[in-house]
Amino acid sequence: MSSLRAAISEEDWLSTMLLTMRNGMNRNRILVVVEGITDISFFNSYRLDDRILYDSPESGKSEVIRAVKTLRSAGNDAVYGVCDADFDRLSDVSHEGIYFTDAHDLEMMLVEGGVVDKFIMHFAQRSLTSGELAMPFCQNIKQCLLLASYRLGLLKWFNYLNRAGLNFKKMRYLDFVSISETEVIIDEIAYIHHIIERSPRRHTTLEVAELHREMRRLEMMAPDMYAICNGHDFMYLLKMLFDTPVSIKNSMRIDEIDNYMRLSYDRQLFSSTQLHSSLNGLLTLH
Repeated sequence: MSSLRAAISEEDWLSTMLLTMRNGMNRNRILVVVEGITDISFFNSYRLDDRILYDSPESGKSEVIRAVKTLRSAGNDAVYGVCDADFDRLSDVSHEGIYFTDAHDLEMMLVEGGVVDKFIMHFAQRSLTSGELAMPFCQNIKQCLLLASYRLGLLKWFNYLNRAGLNFKKMRYLDFVSISETEVIIDEIAYIHHIIERSPRRHTTLEVAELHREMRRLEMMAPDMYAICNGHDFMYLLKMLFDTPVSIKNSMRIDEIDNYMRLSYDRQLFSSTQLHSSLNGLLTLH
């Protein structure tokens, strides 16, 4: 069962899934709905069992949750979804039949699994990664990227908790991010200004100083970095850093970096995750 890339609407996709699951040939199958095409590729690469089918409405997290609810309401109890946790896990939010990634999203789960270390060692200048320099250099780069992504994530967490309506889509990172040799520097005030300016007018009453204080308050709660950092932010900051003389290959596209990370992920590491355990448990349930 392949993803319906040319589907006219989400309703068409749902109708097809209903017919598929009612087909007698699929009576022992388990449908796992994921957010997009790249997720299908990932789970097929690290597949657990041929009984599990992966597909997607290719519309995002809310659509996955809605699709699983609709399909289950039609009597298909062997339907589940996998979504990015985002900040839901921190707030103990759950949905029937939905499993979350162990970290904030799938990309951060990969980073936590060590793929960024492989990326750095593969693409950094050899003079920076030779001999005893390798491990400290790699750890420094990784921690710098995590801290920068974390700072961006704090405002997003505030937005989630307070339903503030701030707009983070298509951020212009160059407006508030600078690179100095191997350091990624976030100008938090410029970042807050940037987000307020591009958010709906009704939210412009939010004060920059107030939001900055809220970020510091949330930081004092000491949440796990991998639960706060957004994978897209991390990958973009990594791209910015590796568009400098640090890298042996400049101007890599985000999708190239993302593909490298997914292919570098270790199957054994995936088997140690809670997400793997949850999916594996479906084989005994059905």
